Amino acid sequence: MNKIRIVNQSNYVNLVKSITSYIEWINSHKKLLDQNIKIIIHDSPVYSYGQLSDCQIDFDNRNIYYSLYNIEEYLVTKKRNNIIVNDLEYALSEIIFDLNYHIAHFYILSFEHITYKDLISHLDYYEDNIMRISNYLTFKYLFNHNKCSISYKDGLTIKFDSGINNHLKHAFLQFRDFIKKELNFPLKVNIHITSSELEDAQGYFQHPTSLFTYPKIVVSTYRYAQLKKEMSLFDSDLNTLRILAHEIGHYQDYISNNISLDENTLEKIANKYEDKLTQKFIDHVYYLNYIGD
Repeated sequence: MNKIRIVNQSNYVNLVKSITSYIEWINSHKKLLDQNIKIIIHDSPVYSYGQLSDCQIDFDNRNIYYSLYNIEEYLVTKKRNNIIVNDLEYALSEIIFDLNYHIAHFYILSFEHITYKDLISHLDYYEDNIMRISNYLTFKYLFNHNKCSISYKDGLTIKFDSGINNHLKHAFLQFRDFIKKELNFPLKVNIHITSSELEDAQGYFQHPTSLFTYPKIVVSTYRYAQLKKEMSLFDSDLNTLRILAHEIGHYQDYISNNISLDENTLEKIANKYEDKLTQKFIDHVYYLNYIGD
């Protein structure tokens, strides 16, 4: 089985222990990487083009060299948005993100079937996906597995833009009550129902990119008026609620122990939630309590 191996040359015992626990989580998911990677952790300063750096990558030998030199500047307790993160957890978040940024490079090499020279030459093209993977792995792990998660709120909130159709708003509230009974929300998710048109999407799930923010779901009702012209009011409601069901699927996958770095696979998972939740809502709630205009 391909895996990531830690070689410790550092005196920061507690930090290395926490990093090792994270790597063990990564290694528990088979087929994530198609070759072995070695991470060498040390305390010596690293210079890259004359600048102090914390990380170097050796593509030929699949080694990542990570320095904990000057890590003390990150070993501080932070408080923001009523969320408190202690010094070890905050430093760990910075370290894991840096490591994931470089682990993502190796994933891109395998997934795109390119050489590291191609990757370096076209880094701007791959940068968004590298950052997506880095954030996804870092905060998925920290929110779900680290002790800092005890300070987070659970549940969900939902807010509506002014001008949202009252009938549709009522349907959303019914769906909210339904999913709260059906699913667990151990990490609070903020849901925003907007009447504005979104770019290239009818809705989206935004996972955190910081320890001090919560996941977010945005659903657009922009097409609702057009749907009512094309189909019944009942079907118009459900086609709009389906967007929220799909994004709830992304949230449920995010709080799970599952790791998937392929966006197509993540969409398939969300589609299954969408179909299952929508049908169960129809059968047990909406069909029985439907009130048309």
